Amino acid sequence: MEKIITKDKKLIMFDFDGVLIDTLETCFLINKEIHENLSLEEYKSFFQGNIYNALRNDGTLKKSHPNFQDIYTERTRNLLIPEILKETIKKLSEKHTLTIISSTYTDSINNILKREGLITFFNDILGADVDKSK
Repeated sequence: MEKIITKDKKLIMFDFDGVLIDTLETCFLINKEIHENLSLEEYKSFFQGNIYNALRNDGTLKKSHPNFQDIYTERTRNLLIPEILKETIKKLSEKHTLTIISSTYTDSINNILKREGLITFFNDILGADVDKSK
């Protein structure tokens, strides 16, 4: 199915983690595996800006888990997008062009959206593999 953008539709951009799916605990626990002293509050603070900048610049979270993406894919396999959000996305897509811009990799987002039956409602999905800066 080809997705068409019309000039009369306004664009709505979504983030993914923390907006469409709650992955905070999942991502925190993955990173805690290699950063034992990392607190949840400290981890949350890295998202005040771009998480990839935090990985480069912060002394505490010097690096992400080396297998982060594989573990993320496995652990988010059963996470669901709430029904109210699914209905909202479907309704919004009737009059708006929807996109996702995220620090998560595009394949992971696509897999979850396909599983949740929402992939066709988004015109474009731009993950960290496209650009690490939103």
